[in-house]
Amino acid sequence: MSLPLTPGNRFVVGLNEAMFHEEYDHDFGRNQFSMLRIFRSTVPDPLLPDPQPDDPYISSNSNALDSFFQGSQTPQGNIAVVRVWAFERFEALKFDQDGFVTGIDEEHFFPNLERLFEVANNHGMRVYLCLNSWSIHDSPEKLGLDSVRKPHYLALQRTWKRNMRLLLKDPSALDRFITNAVMPLLDRVGRHPALFAIDVMNEPDNILDNERDDTSVTGAEKVTENDVKRYIKSCSTAIHGFDSSIKVSCGFVRYATAKAYSAELAQYLDFFDYHEYNNEGRLEPYKPSDFGNKPCIIGEFGPYIKGHERYEQGKEVSAVQNFMVNAQKAGYAGCLVWMSKDYNNWSGMLQSLQNFADEKRPILGAPTPPPPPPPPREGH
Repeated sequence: MSLPLTPGNRFVVGLNEAMFHEEYDHDFGRNQFSMLRIFRSTVPDPLLPDPQPDDPYISSNSNALDSFFQGSQTPQGNIAVVRVWAFERFEALKFDQDGFVTGIDEEHFFPNLERLFEVANNHGMRVYLCLNSWSIHDSPEKLGLDSVRKPHYLALQRTWKRNMRLLLKDPSALDRFITNAVMPLLDRVGRHPALFAIDVMNEPDNILDNERDDTSVTGAEKVTENDVKRYIKSCSTAIHGFDSSIKVSCGFVRYATAKAYSAELAQYLDFFDYHEYNNEGRLEPYKPSDFGNKPCIIGEFGPYIKGHERYEQGKEVSAVQNFMVNAQKAGYAGCLVWMSKDYNNWSGMLQSLQNFADEKRPILGAPTPPPPPPPPREGH
């Protein structure tokens, strides 16, 4: 049952663990187009699905789920939500030779996903499940790849882009993705009590930024705003068709994008979500009219990450504290801090999140414990 995000409800405090143990694109399910393939002695044809993809991390490290939730939850159980990516860079999806989605890795992905929901539920947290995130535009130099791996990576990168563009631009490819991946996922966890909501796409405006700057294709080959909106509308309609009580959102990079899209998307999304990073914890004030009178959360927040020109380790904890206070004061429905790998003082950041959750606002909808019974009267 989803947490309600309506006026008068309590502020949702949570965090992101987009990929467990930093195992991007292969933490929960096998991935026929995982980057892992380029490190083999014999590299598979980059145009085709890998016939023997590596087993995912969680399949042999399920204790990582318990460790994460035990380390994240507060003594009073007030961390409400964890945001996790499902099909990041095509993880767990099965493809035909033309790049169309034909199914899901049922052997690994579904048991691991159900285990995630079980462990989250046991620790009093709910899962904000993001369907797709595509990290496909990084240069070999940025990733530190040597001259041997570079050509294999570039060839695989071209296939990633082909698959993403096909899914977003071809309505029949999108229909197959929804039928063969989204609906089976909903059958397994769509009515699980630990489901918070479904985020249909991570940072679509970032995808459009990358497409604009990508010189490998031109004109009509690029993903457009209309392609992205069709994807969001189609996925949202399918999810609500499965169960109208499931909350659906989309995690935008910028307030401005969410605001600009709200006129078209407010009827499809139950709440809005955008991401913000700065060292001061600055946020735009929430204006209901900017989001079609729907609630909005800060689905990712944090100081500038390592590698950013403005990253300062000394600002990490204060930025988290400021973001949480400002998000609540500004009228947002909740905020979720970004994950540990991008920061040096993650322990301090997490402690600040936990302190805020326990001291400021208990989780949304948490029952009030009954008062202790009065002491027995003397003589009885």
